[in-house]
Amino acid sequence: DIPEILKSEMGKAMPHETGGVFIGIINKKTKCIHVTDVILAPPDSEANEICFLRGVEGLPEEIDRIKKLSGQTFGYIGEWHSHPFGPMGLSNVDARTVRKFSKEFRKLQNPIPVFITIVTPYGLLPYVIE
Repeated sequence: DIPEILKSEMGKAMPHETGGVFIGIINKKTKCIHVTDVILAPPDSEANEICFLRGVEGLPEEIDRIKKLSGQTFGYIGEWHSHPFGPMGLSNVDARTVRKFSKEFRKLQNPIPVFITIVTPYGLLPYVIE
């Protein structure tokens, strides 16, 4: 199950942060986000004890592959990364990233909300910003 995968990845990466992207579908009418899978940190990602910068190597191709296999039903819906030692919420860097994504996502032909989840030792903290 997805929460277990995320917690396991956090444990494997410790003491560094890790992350990746969520795959699924966003239903704007019901305001529901359905997460069907995760993609783990691309190989060109960078991480240390207080920061995770998701790479892109192979990511667009994998997302396109999933879209094709699902008949364009499932695709990129958001981001996740770990905070193994805190903070137990969005960091200042995360808040800046959310603002940047928000501006970019509003310009899309089919705009989506910013969906980011922080994985902590105490649980998952999801954020949705429209």
